[in-house]
Amino acid sequence: MARGRYLLLLVTFSLLLSGCGGGAAAPTLPPPTLTPTPISTPLPPVPTQAPFGSEDRPFRFVIVPPANSDSPSNRFQTYITDQTGRSFEVSIVTPAEALNLLCSDTPAFGLVDGWTMVSASLRGCAAPALLTARENGSRMVRGVRADILTSAEVRITSLAQLRGRAFCRVGGDDDVSWILPALMLRSEGIDPNQDLGNVRPVANYDLIVREIAFNQCVGAVPSGTLSTTTVPGIARITAAVNVVTTSPELPFGGLVIGQGVPPLVAEQVTRLIKTQPDPLEGLIEADELVEANPTDIASIAALVQQAGPAGR
Repeated sequence: MARGRYLLLLVTFSLLLSGCGGGAAAPTLPPPTLTPTPISTPLPPVPTQAPFGSEDRPFRFVIVPPANSDSPSNRFQTYITDQTGRSFEVSIVTPAEALNLLCSDTPAFGLVDGWTMVSASLRGCAAPALLTARENGSRMVRGVRADILTSAEVRITSLAQLRGRAFCRVGGDDDVSWILPALMLRSEGIDPNQDLGNVRPVANYDLIVREIAFNQCVGAVPSGTLSTTTVPGIARITAAVNVVTTSPELPFGGLVIGQGVPPLVAEQVTRLIKTQPDPLEGLIEADELVEANPTDIASIAALVQQAGPAGR
């Protein structure tokens, strides 16, 4: 019996072995390929941009000269470069070109007219540093104001009463007799091109006063000049003509400095021009250059804003 059980186990074990065996041998995998560890290599050096004030990147300095000026800019360019130890490129430009450069990304200086100074300040791209001053009798003045005048006969006390009135002016591009009065009218909602009566040219300010005195028109003259004007046939002109209102002061112009100019360079150039303006002879019309204050152009800038985009 024991022998029979032994044979049965032997047969069963043989069958198990035959069921598990007989398969194909597992394939032999190739050894992994060795990959070298990458080694970082330095990037090529990035060229350093030359700083402003170097020969490769000079500071820009633009000048809007007086009308009919033919003075070259190279004398001032040499002077400012030698005195500051920095390179400058000085050029003569129009007001529009000056404003475009001052409001660009290029650090720039400008000796400009009053309107360009106000425009650059309103756009927030350049601030006044020096103002042009000129002798006027016994005092120095830094700009012009306009007195809007009417005949005392018509008893006009406000700009609104100028609607429909004939208006005398020296010319359409004259600051005192037209541009400043037009800004004041626009700020009150009056369109000077449509709401006035006949707008006609008059040869000079004295003749404007004469026309106003005889109630031929209304108009504007430089502030303060009424008291020094005489009109034949009128004993006291201030009794025959009334001042309705006076404009804010429009500066003659001066030095403005772009926002990108380093403060130390701005201070150095401002001090140099203020103390030694002679190299600018013929390029500016000034008896003196005085330091500017932000409030110096605040009133005229506010008037331009109130007048709107068509104000000039």
